[in-house]
Amino acid sequence: MNTSLDELVENDIKSILEDKISNTEKLAGVILKLLKGAGIIFLIMLAIEVVIFFAFGINNVIRHQEEITEVNLNCMLNEEEYTYKVEYDDAYIIRAAGGSAYIADKVGTENFNNALDLLKATEKYFKDNGGYCTYE
Repeated sequence: MNTSLDELVENDIKSILEDKISNTEKLAGVILKLLKGAGIIFLIMLAIEVVIFFAFGINNVIRHQEEITEVNLNCMLNEEEYTYKVEYDDAYIIRAAGGSAYIADKVGTENFNNALDLLKATEKYFKDNGGYCTYE
């Protein structure tokens, strides 16, 4: 008397279980294919981004660094020497500037974005006050 209830009522549960397992395996297979496809697309996009970065990003950085111009301004007024350094790009936009606090205060260097305007204003200030400036 070692018979299960399923055998007594002739309930074929084995085929149902096999169908469920088969469906689960099919679903797992579809999910794996989708994940593989997504992974391949991700890797392709990553490779394209790296190529674009190296093709355009590095060239722009190198070219940008080569276009910076530096001017050292030496000014004399009342037998006092003042120096000021201006670095600007090819559009004359000031990238860095600094030097004598006297020049910064009297000319208002922080108000300038254009290097040519700053240099002209500094030279004009010293000329108007009996001094002069030279460039290096």
